[in-house]
Amino acid sequence: MPLNEHEQEILDEIERRFYEEDPGFASAVRSINPRARFALSPRLAVVFLVLGVALLASAFTRTAVGLVVAVVGFGLMVWSATTLVQELRSRPREARQERAPNDD
Repeated sequence: MPLNEHEQEILDEIERRFYEEDPGFASAVRSINPRARFALSPRLAVVFLVLGVALLASAFTRTAVGLVVAVVGFGLMVWSATTLVQELRSRPREARQERAPNDD
């Protein structure tokens, strides 16, 4: 939902004051990518996905430890697949944002 004209003016004023009061902190905050800290490259996610499948498949050959290995393998598969999908979905959006002209 886009901001109305009054709300946009208020937001612009807050941003302007933020940059005036502490320009060093403002530039540091602007350069932070919140996803970068926990980002996982798609290649690494695929490696973890294959490792999870291997753990799940190896669980059928063991008896005592098989259930634990299967659960760990399944969890690794779900986590890496979820991470891979999120990373691939976010890439086109980030590319569109980089190409969009700034309204500064």
